[in-house]
Amino acid sequence: MAAAEDVLETEVLVIGCGIAGATAALRLAEAGRAVTVVTRGAQPEEANTNYAQGGIIYRGEGDCPERLAGDVLRAGAGHSLPAAVHILANEGPPLVKDFLAERLGVAFDTGPDGRWSLALEGGHSLPRIVHVADATGRAVMAALAPALRAERRVTLLAGHTAVDLLTPSHHARNRQAVYAPQSCVGAYLLEQATGRVRRCLARHTLLATGLLRCVVGGLACMRLVARRPVARMLLAF
Repeated sequence: MAAAEDVLETEVLVIGCGIAGATAALRLAEAGRAVTVVTRGAQPEEANTNYAQGGIIYRGEGDCPERLAGDVLRAGAGHSLPAAVHILANEGPPLVKDFLAERLGVAFDTGPDGRWSLALEGGHSLPRIVHVADATGRAVMAALAPALRAERRVTLLAGHTAVDLLTPSHHARNRQAVYAPQSCVGAYLLEQATGRVRRCLARHTLLATGLLRCVVGGLACMRLVARRPVARMLLAF
């Protein structure tokens, strides 16, 4: 039986502390949820987002969700899930303004007229990318990390690595359990400083570990990683 200190409980477990995981954690906490965020870095700023130089999709002059969705679907060359693309195209740009800029205070670059400077990047049919020089990710994490630390409903576990998901059908003693409907009730977490493995039980588990964690048959989906504009368009707001 595991020691009490080796078992954690939370309402929502978020694995990953980049722009996706941190944003989800903050919005869930603001909605009243108790959230535990796991990051393998010693500090939450050490997420891959911190090293992203490119900008984030916003909305250009004469732009609309249908045009953005069309660009993403063309660039995705059949790999993009249309339903997800339309969520991104409709909900993403307003979140850039409302959450990143107004809620967190990310200071995107502006032009002489004081409006956001929009860049044109591969796969886009018009300029719609907001940025902070060539260190957009660092600026985003500089705003997200303090917000995570300040949110009382967020428990931040730095220096922890998720080593396995807790799926009852795969961990049960009953061999027939593998045929039951699959579910996830948390994860096993490796505490790097001690080598101790802890169980974190959660009602909901969110994987926010980034594109480079996509694995098919043991090999990363390099066709998505190599095509940088496609990868960015799939991941950005």
